[in-house]
Amino acid sequence: MKITVTILVLLTLSLPACNKTSQVTFEIQGDFAFPFSEATVVLENHNGNPANIYTRSTNTNTITFTDISHGTYTVSVRTTGEDYPEYTYPALTIKKARLQHTVSIALNPYREIVSLGGIEWIVLERQKNRTLLITPRTIGEKRFDERNNIWDNSEIRKFLNEEFFDIFTNAEKRRITEHITGDKVFLLSEEEVKQYFISERDRVVRDSQGQFSWWWLRSSGDSGDGATVVDYNGDILLISEYVNWYSFGVRPALWVNL
Repeated sequence: MKITVTILVLLTLSLPACNKTSQVTFEIQGDFAFPFSEATVVLENHNGNPANIYTRSTNTNTITFTDISHGTYTVSVRTTGEDYPEYTYPALTIKKARLQHTVSIALNPYREIVSLGGIEWIVLERQKNRTLLITPRTIGEKRFDERNNIWDNSEIRKFLNEEFFDIFTNAEKRRITEHITGDKVFLLSEEEVKQYFISERDRVVRDSQGQFSWWWLRSSGDSGDGATVVDYNGDILLISEYVNWYSFGVRPALWVNL
């Protein structure tokens, strides 16, 4: 799997005037289309007292603990299914009126995230001298072209290799190498997306606002005016008459010397 799941842990603590306990609410937000069926949160106090281990499970995205003794805890978030491993937040201190923490678990423990051009990228492949990167989310929405479904002459290719390419520093630009298409920045083809994202779930993506997004591929569609897209469910669609009808998500990819 090549998806990173973000879990937002939001703690709302109510401190009674004469009682050193709090109420803690965890909001779990998964960054994927098919959420786990159950999540379990375990709070284990660092003082080693078995009485201070708190466990709650839920099939919604909210779990509330009451009467949690103040102290420092290891927080474990466990989800059902082998695709969702346990995440451990090792040092959460419960003693203030309000705390907020954001933590992440990676579905693929070998997934790498790098920063380039001031944004995050995920690693799809490493070769001897260069690395293939793609954005984990779409960067915005654009039409493919006014009327053309051929990548070589498309508006979206021009945008990626001119306006978008300028987000990089001169030093970063020198490290970006050309794809076989001759582009510095490109969209994946239908064949490439099947190679690097082997399942439908793996292809599901969100936009910068957290909403599920369709995203363009550079392959032509099944007619003279259609281009290929990945839909909300991760299915590859060879759609027709969409290059200028709708704007879909743009997910840049590039090869870079890292």
